[in-house]
Amino acid sequence: GNFALRVGGISLPMVPPSSWMGGPSAEKILQERKAWQVPCQSCKTTWEYPRKELHFVLPGDKHEIAPETHQTVVIASNIKEAAVQEKLVKHACFTREGRFAGFRCPRLVTGFEYSADSGEVFFEKEAPREDAKLAYGRLITLNRWWQQLTITGLFMGFSILDLQANALLFFQLLMTPGYEGFFAPTVVCMLLWLFFVVISLALAIYEAKHEWASKSSVTIGDIITEVHWTERLLCFMSLALLRFFFVTGEVKDVVIQVHPWKSIQPYAALKMDGTRSHLVGFLNKDAYAIENRSGQHQGLPFQLLGKAVTLGFRIYALIHMPVDKLTVFFSSPATVTTAIWTTVKLKSIMHQRRKVYKELAETINRVSDGDAEMDKAKSHAKKFLHQHWKVPLDDDGQVKKRCTGCGRPDRALPGCGASAVASIVPQAP
Repeated sequence: GNFALRVGGISLPMVPPSSWMGGPSAEKILQERKAWQVPCQSCKTTWEYPRKELHFVLPGDKHEIAPETHQTVVIASNIKEAAVQEKLVKHACFTREGRFAGFRCPRLVTGFEYSADSGEVFFEKEAPREDAKLAYGRLITLNRWWQQLTITGLFMGFSILDLQANALLFFQLLMTPGYEGFFAPTVVCMLLWLFFVVISLALAIYEAKHEWASKSSVTIGDIITEVHWTERLLCFMSLALLRFFFVTGEVKDVVIQVHPWKSIQPYAALKMDGTRSHLVGFLNKDAYAIENRSGQHQGLPFQLLGKAVTLGFRIYALIHMPVDKLTVFFSSPATVTTAIWTTVKLKSIMHQRRKVYKELAETINRVSDGDAEMDKAKSHAKKFLHQHWKVPLDDDGQVKKRCTGCGRPDRALPGCGASAVASIVPQAP
């Protein structure tokens, strides 16, 4: 018969695995995963899969496990269901079957979908039907973080080259004799480009201000504000620049993601297959993508418009203006690269935001009937909407009144207190 899958505290109907459309059997999946495991280069031995023995070590516990152990150790975890936690750790793995240049090869696993009710793990091409809702687990390893850091650096580098190339091209055309007849189109395109750059920078500052207020609040408390104003200014400018260059949360907020002190987000610190890693859970894969690229949907369109203006001007210059063709040609690769990169980013983000917004709205509109788990899920959905859609939080009388600056419940303190905000039902993303 049917069974219920719990995602973020919400029970949703699902069909049993035997009825998944075209899905391979559990035995076949297990055999395929075993084949993915890469043997040690020295002893030619693969790691045990699935793992049979786990060690759970809580902070302060006495143990005799050596730091260089090859055993599987869970150091910190807030996954309440022991059976779910055990199944997740036993079936998680660092490699999967993939292809490179047309050849099959083991590739790095960066995340997987899983049932928050049973702990059953699904990797790419293993997940059931698209309408079966699963949570998403992100594996944070040093391999992946280095890759993300390099990708981030490359995008920032190309973006800086693009800005520099555009500025130099406009400066050269305006200051070099012989281009007086093309002064008007050059100035118009330059002003349009500057307008979009300024708008993008203003949006980055706005998003940085919102993020600063959120992460420095008493409910989150991830930014140290009790420092000299120059330190705060330097930190804020750094955050604004990270926002302007669309640095992902996986790089920007790595301290937050791997810290074990969390509210309801599933988390586990692991020593698995001889490698340290972190497992962080999200509502689903699309929700992870939104959190990882929070706020980028606002700045990307303006930066893309700016790149479209400069690309169009380059084509115009090559056709109609007596410019050095090689100079214009070799100043274009950075603009073309970032334009394509930005287009792909924007298309992906908008699709994911529409999908997740619909799911959150459905969660908020559900009738809880006093169900504590449902109330908790609705509260989490409202916080997610507030963070990523700027929807104000309501006050249902369940939140303790406390100072918005220091968090203490004493309302007699000067400046203490919290004002109730009317509930807003979102209509459109």
